[in-house]
Amino acid sequence: FAMILPPTSPWWLVATGAFMSMLIGKHVFGGLGSNPFNSVLVGWAIVKISWKSYMDFNLVVIEHTLERTLVYPLGVLKAEGVRAIENLSIGELFLGQEIGGIGSTSGLFLCIGGLILIVKGIIPWKIPVAFITGIVVTSLVFASIDSAEYPGPVFHLVTGYTIIGIFFLATDYSSTPVNTWAMILFGFGCGSLTIFLRLWSYYPDSTIFGILLMNILTPY
Repeated sequence: FAMILPPTSPWWLVATGAFMSMLIGKHVFGGLGSNPFNSVLVGWAIVKISWKSYMDFNLVVIEHTLERTLVYPLGVLKAEGVRAIENLSIGELFLGQEIGGIGSTSGLFLCIGGLILIVKGIIPWKIPVAFITGIVVTSLVFASIDSAEYPGPVFHLVTGYTIIGIFFLATDYSSTPVNTWAMILFGFGCGSLTIFLRLWSYYPDSTIFGILLMNILTPY
């Protein structure tokens, strides 16, 4: 849970989010294996909506003196558009040179961990591959319509909670489908909704909301 919180989060926010994850996200439904939503994301959504000022990564930039200039790229995109992110290095973003929680700044290591889980058979490959496909296809459609307003898929893949969502959040056993085509549709929907919500919702990074919305559709 702490991996998707700002590093400046007060202890009570972390404790509240963790408590909500366990109680509202899991135990009210019967405990481990019975939760219809990813319990971690339930806790995150509650604190995000309830205490949004504490969940603002832009405040991290204001409140801390850093050795180098860092930005919250999705916040910049939301506020200033594509032109403002043109000079950002994709390689540096992937390696963690951006503001965010641990789960949004350690792309390389998250990919290594996710691939290990797939190779060991702990998580299915269908959801991550379909998730990536959903992001790529949807962002390419928008970029082809107006590349001056919508960024391409690579930017979306290396920013925010995309990578931790692909491998660690969208693959929760109890809140995701078990059939092959259902997993493919689920993963694609997560990726597609992530792009739609990033571009048109209030929140700069909506990966978690995209996964939660697809959790609702899992029974169908």
